[in-house]
Amino acid sequence: FCVLFILPPFHAPARSKTDSLTRLIYTEKDLAKKHALYLDRALTYSRNELDKAYRDVEFAGKYFEGKRDFRALADYRLSLADVYFLDRKYKKSLENDSLGLRLSDNTAYVKGKARALGNIARELFLLGQYQEVAHCLEQAIALEKKMKPIDHGRLAELYNRMGIIKAAN
Repeated sequence: FCVLFILPPFHAPARSKTDSLTRLIYTEKDLAKKHALYLDRALTYSRNELDKAYRDVEFAGKYFEGKRDFRALADYRLSLADVYFLDRKYKKSLENDSLGLRLSDNTAYVKGKARALGNIARELFLLGQYQEVAHCLEQAIALEKKMKPIDHGRLAELYNRMGIIKAAN
């Protein structure tokens, strides 16, 4: 007796999301929202499309740097960190997440701070710097729980990371 599961290609959902974001980018009139969509789209590319991800993030970053919108600049740094992470450049990812954390702290941007702390924890873990990992995750979880509405997917991801850290120790 044999059961065969036929699954769609792994990249299909991401491609669909990439295409949807591309359509939104072309129709969005508000320039700040349009460039935020570039940041979102950058995170949907696969590892073999990193050139597109870097291009989208840098394009949005140049726009936000010109506007001096510090929350958007935090999102830019955090998105750039995510692309570096996907590219397995963990030190560059950590540098950009740290910049995103500072920008988020300076503007009381709770979502950015939570995202940065969670990402910093993953990078410290992969770089073998275990001392601060649990502390960063605890802070990120506490911040995520305070946000309205709660992003349950993000919160689950943080708890998953915490479980991995505890299992490793």
